[in-house]
Amino acid sequence: PIDLAQAQATAEEGYPEYVSMFRGNLAGEIGIASDGEYIYTTLHNTNGTICKYSLDGEYIESILINRNMQGIRKLVYDGSHFFAADANSFLYQIDIENKCITDTFSISEIARHVAYIPELDNGKGGFEVGDWETSIFVSKRGAKLSDGPTLKGAAGSAYHNGTLYTFEQGYEHPYTICCYNIATGALTKTINIGDYVEITPEAGAKAGGMSIIYTKEGLTLLAVALQENSNCRFIFFDLGSINGFLQSSFITGN
Repeated sequence: PIDLAQAQATAEEGYPEYVSMFRGNLAGEIGIASDGEYIYTTLHNTNGTICKYSLDGEYIESILINRNMQGIRKLVYDGSHFFAADANSFLYQIDIENKCITDTFSISEIARHVAYIPELDNGKGGFEVGDWETSIFVSKRGAKLSDGPTLKGAAGSAYHNGTLYTFEQGYEHPYTICCYNIATGALTKTINIGDYVEITPEAGAKAGGMSIIYTKEGLTLLAVALQENSNCRFIFFDLGSINGFLQSSFITGN
């Protein structure tokens, strides 16, 4: 997205390096995901609709997936398919190109945030899902595997290299990235994105969705959606600049 060169360190030591950002085109955008070809965002105020951007942040079009869905809060890519959640207790596998839902999975929790975790279910893959304060791990078909950490107003979640990242509103700064050790559930770090000199959140700004993006250039980016009055701002950080907590023994669902 925009400028893939790593920036100079402009925040506290141990923070991921800031890469770039762009402003959303429509009011109500909140979720973000990418297949490495395009960036897709979601609209919480319009039924079943996704926005498509180039990797440079240029708006291309809005896409109606299914008007019977509520506003989509979260979008996640598992390397092959996109999955969407509209703050109900369902996950929808969607085909963006053909503008349709291809499968629906019931889950035992409200899916306000969703992260794909390939190590779950004995390596079959699964999801972390939950509402503002809840988090559970489920299989790729939606069956509950175990509980996750207790959160503080999580609007988004993402996973990489043993770390569950959440974007939470329940802190003094309501745009705090929280890092949890996936094997233990322990909170290991909180990151106020307002500490970055490039990012000055507007008054009333708050956390939105988040996702992991793997670029063709080899970067692993943490993408977050900062909800602001002048449309959502999508901000990208380089996770390759910090260490994770990858533990091969973490296989939930045994």
